[in-house]
Amino acid sequence: MDYLFLFLGGIGGGLLAGMLGIGGGVVYVLVLPLALTHMGVPADELVQFTIANSLFATCVASISSNVMLIRHKNFFLNPVLWIGIPGAVSAQLSLEYIVHTPWYSQKEFNLVVSGLLIIMLLRMLFYKNKAQRPENLQRGGLFGTGVATGVASSVSGLGGGIVVVPVLNSVMHADIKKATSISIGVIGLTSFAVSVRHFFMEPAVKLGSLQVGYILLPAALLLSLGVIIGSPAGVSLAKKVPAHIIRTGFAVFLLLIIMFKLYSVYF
Repeated sequence: MDYLFLFLGGIGGGLLAGMLGIGGGVVYVLVLPLALTHMGVPADELVQFTIANSLFATCVASISSNVMLIRHKNFFLNPVLWIGIPGAVSAQLSLEYIVHTPWYSQKEFNLVVSGLLIIMLLRMLFYKNKAQRPENLQRGGLFGTGVATGVASSVSGLGGGIVVVPVLNSVMHADIKKATSISIGVIGLTSFAVSVRHFFMEPAVKLGSLQVGYILLPAALLLSLGVIIGSPAGVSLAKKVPAHIIRTGFAVFLLLIIMFKLYSVYF
């Protein structure tokens, strides 16, 4: 039943990814804590297992997207590396000094996730497209974006798109399609780096032979499979459903997650 729940959660994440161009992490951080608790993950390591498996699923699901971008010659290697490499480094440091420390508990995790989702919600509701300005992808700005992306990704499990797309599009004036493409490449790089680290870490609990470090392969792969199945349907829905309805529905969904996470903190 837990695996079915994760698979359905992956499909939901794929639908959102296809309709809105975001990663499935928004759904992962909702369904993973519930499923992992039922699978026997102790409360004192639930956050670490959630982040590890969310980002591993994100990494696996991003492979097909990046392959497609490369085949269609829509992959921007230079900015991906300028954002992704510092992102991978800052993500590793965040794991070491924030995530895998005794004080980073479910309360802190839920507050961080809620804060990032509130920012996403506010931007979606109030940001309006302005006249296109000349693109300004300077290396210093890309480097700083990478550092922020790595930190946000590793402490939340949401993936880096929540930082990369708004910064590239709103601050550096990159076309939204180019910003999304770069974001997908960065997500693949940073989530891969974090996943490799989690493969070689030793958690306090061992849940079965298909566990490698903090990665529970059946759980993460089922999430990824759900995303791969759900994404094409999301793309199809995006073409048929008016944009304002999609945005309103996603805003309500985000609001419900935020309320659930904050309720978990204070009640």
